[in-house]
Amino acid sequence: MATRSSGSSTFGSGAVRHSFFVVLWAVWAVLTANEFVGDAFGLSFYLLLLVGGFLLGGAFVAWTTQTERGRMAKRLYGDAPLGQQFAIGIVLLVPLAALAYGLSVINVSLVVLLVLWISAIVGYQQLTFVTNHAGPE
Repeated sequence: MATRSSGSSTFGSGAVRHSFFVVLWAVWAVLTANEFVGDAFGLSFYLLLLVGGFLLGGAFVAWTTQTERGRMAKRLYGDAPLGQQFAIGIVLLVPLAALAYGLSVINVSLVVLLVLWISAIVGYQQLTFVTNHAGPE
């Protein structure tokens, strides 16, 4: 006799949602490449930015899961009230804004930063999903 525990598989709709974001990221990457590659920088540099950003997101996942300081920072952020999480997010955007300003001063396209940033977010989300669902069954 078979029983159902939650009505969905282990991955549930999460896998579909994460697959959708990977496809959305790929479409965004193609459209961005169509618009900016050739005018601002070459295709090989653009592909390096996509992969490098994904790897940066993966490095952040590794830091928050494999090191004690990373686990502590993740716990502190997760246990903080919503207003405090918002304040932490704003404070962490200051270095990003400074980097964007520095790139614009030295005439580097902000598309470079945008591609790295979005790829890092996608890499972080996908690798977090994988590490949460990859375990002994």
